Amino acid sequence: MAKRCICTKGAGSPRDVLRGIAYGFAEDPLFRSKFRAETGYGASFSHWINQQTSLRLRGLLYRAAGEGEYWIFLEDLAPMTHVLTRVVKELMMNQETPIYSVASGWTYRELGHAAQLYWNDHQRLHVDALPIGAGTELLEWAIRRFGLAQFDLDDFREDILRFSGLLPGAILNMCKAAADTRYHFDGRIKTKLLHVDYLMNHCRITAGHGQQRNGI
Repeated sequence: MAKRCICTKGAGSPRDVLRGIAYGFAEDPLFRSKFRAETGYGASFSHWINQQTSLRLRGLLYRAAGEGEYWIFLEDLAPMTHVLTRVVKELMMNQETPIYSVASGWTYRELGHAAQLYWNDHQRLHVDALPIGAGTELLEWAIRRFGLAQFDLDDFREDILRFSGLLPGAILNMCKAAADTRYHFDGRIKTKLLHVDYLMNHCRITAGHGQQRNGI
C-alpha cells in the first residue's frame, strides 16, 4: 500500500513538472530535513522548492522515492520531452515508483517521448464518459472538494454534467475553475461563462502542444 499519492500537472517544462511532483513530498522525511537545514522554521516549502535547480530536484526525488513508497499521477499530460521522459523512466524503473499519466491518447502525438513508457496494452486504461450515476457521484465529490456547496447549484449540477459530456477530467476541471470568484454572481455560478473559458483554455493547450510537436 502506498504511503502517499502525489497528483500534479503533467504539462509545462521539465522543471515545472519536477517542481509539481516535489510539492507532493512536503511531508517526506528527506525533503523536510533538507528544507529545515537550509531555511529554518517559518520559511515556505513551496518557495524553497522553486529555488531548486532541476538537477537538485531530480537527486532529491530519486533518493526520496527510493526510501518510501509513492504513487505519482500526472494529469493533463502534455507530450513529454526526452529529458523528462528519462526522469520518469528512472523513477519508475530504478526507484520502483508507479507513475500514472492521464492523457488524451496513448500515441506519440499525445504523449511525446513518454509513448515508449506505456507501449503495452496492460499499461493503458481507456477512460470514456462515465455512467450518469458515477458522473453525478464524482460531481458531488468535486463540489465538496472545491467548496462550492455554499452556492445555489440546481442549474450548476445539470449544466456541468451536460457540458462535460460526463468525462471525469472535464467535471473536475470545471468544478475546480468554478471556485474562482470571477464566475460568481448573486449566490450562483455562471456556468455558461465557465464553460466557454474552459473550452478556450483547452483549445490553447491543444494548439500549444501542436506547436511543440512542430518545433515552433
